[in-house]
Amino acid sequence: MTSPAVNDMPSSTITISVNASFQLSVTDAPATLAKLLALFPQPGVAAVEQQLPGLAKAGAVLKSIAEANGKLMREGTVPDRGWGGVKDIHGAINKLPGETRRVVLKAIENGGQISRAEVYEVLGRPADQSLKGFTKPVNRLMEQLQEQQELEEDAEALLTPVYDSTSRTYQKAQGFTVPLQVVKMLRDRAAS
Repeated sequence: MTSPAVNDMPSSTITISVNASFQLSVTDAPATLAKLLALFPQPGVAAVEQQLPGLAKAGAVLKSIAEANGKLMREGTVPDRGWGGVKDIHGAINKLPGETRRVVLKAIENGGQISRAEVYEVLGRPADQSLKGFTKPVNRLMEQLQEQQELEEDAEALLTPVYDSTSRTYQKAQGFTVPLQVVKMLRDRAAS
């Protein structure tokens, strides 16, 4: 099912298309569109923010990642990111230093992402403090898991900084992501 499209017409009508088109008066269109949107199972940005309150502080990039991750989880189509061979993912994450572990677990709780503001909250640090080197413990853990041949060499990083790709200037990370495969592995473990 496609998302509804609304086109302003030069007259006092609006055409709404949802696999079919029909015309409504301008005064009736907003209520009808709201009813149509309520029929779609995919949550919009507002619904994601309501489900994951920390994302209200994140940039548009993290919000789109959250929506995509939610859709993949609902569809059960979580991509393999090289983490499937890790025998004890919970134990591996528990090897991380406390600060890093708390951030990774909060990102997992959020569905695979954490905003920069949330990182500072979890760490109890002022927002003007640098996060340089913050992912080093994660990189060391990944190297250990690769040496033990549990983690694929080309596995997605456990904690990846997220930047706005439309900006060509220096910028701080908007937040961090955790592979959705890791999120699913931990949720499956908790459910069993």
